[in-house]
Parts: sequence; structure tokens; C-alpha cells
Amino acid sequence: MRLNGWTTQPGEPLSPREAEALLLGMVGLVGDTTGSLISGTLLDGVLACPLGGQASRVVSVTPETSGDTIRSTISFTLDPDRCVLSSGGWEFTLDGNPEFRLEMTTSSTGTDMELEFDILVSGAVDWELDDRRGTCVFDLESGGGVVQNFADPRFFGEGSTGTVCGVDAERLGVAGGG
Repeated sequence: MRLNGWTTQPGEPLSPREAEALLLGMVGLVGDTTGSLISGTLLDGVLACPLGGQASRVVSVTPETSGDTIRSTISFTLDPDRCVLSSGGWEFTLDGNPEFRLEMTTSSTGTDMELEFDILVSGAVDWELDDRRGTCVFDLESGGGVVQNFADPRFFGEGSTGTVCGVDAERLGVAGGG
């Protein structure tokens, strides 16, 4: 691309630490309940991003009950528009390509006091970081849970599989590869 007579290149892809920071920033933005609402509601509206720009967010909750098992699926969709956020010491400018999606399913069984979760992260965003830019595709799946007996809770995890910005899950500190 030519800009003011200079030829610019996309630059290097995000490092594993930068990809992890972008993922954490997006998850933080999805769950932000303190940001300024531009229009709509907190569940289905347009939010002001922390350092400029905006993001459209849609949240849906689907509860199910079967016997003594309670299952809930919470879906978040975030479509950034020149959204600027800081995470891990980096400042990212983001646009949806098409959007960032996070889906979390939890289920609990009353008799065992067991809670299981599955998290799916998908979609894509265009990013700018300093003089670099590119597209980050999210394709990450995590799972785990806890068996609660109060005296000795047992945590279990299936780990994470997939990629964030082309970085394998096992190279991401937050994903805890599996």
C-alpha cells in the first residue's frame, strides 16, 4: 500500500505474548460492564472502547434443565470499530473481520456438586500495533471443571486446543495447552 509516497508493509505477525495480550484484551472487553454505553443496553448495544473507538456487543443466555443437571450457554459477540484497548503493555486498534465470538457453556449436577465448563473462542479481528497490522483469527477451545466437596475440591482441566492469531494454544500462557 502507498501512503504519502511511502510503501507500507503489514509487518511481522503477532508474537505469542502479543497474541495472548490481544486475546485477554478482547475477553476483558466482552465482559466489561463499566464501559460507557453509546446506545442500546449492556447486553445488546454499542460500547465506547477504553482508549477510543467503539464496539457492538450482543450477549445471549440459553438455560436448560434436564433432571438434576443445569446447563447454561452464554454467547458473546463483539464487533470492534476502530476500538483501541491496552493489554499486556501493548495498545491495539481493532476492527471486526467479521467479529470476535466467545461462547461459554457450564453445566452442574446437583448430586455430585460438579461444575464443568467449555469455552469456544472464534471469529477474527483486524489489528494494528505500532507500525504493524494484520488479521487475527481465533479458533480456541478450552474445558475443565471442579468437583466440590468443600473439604477437598478437585479441579480438572482438559486444557486448550486451537490457535490465536496463528499461535498454537500450547504457546499461550493463558491457554494452558492440553
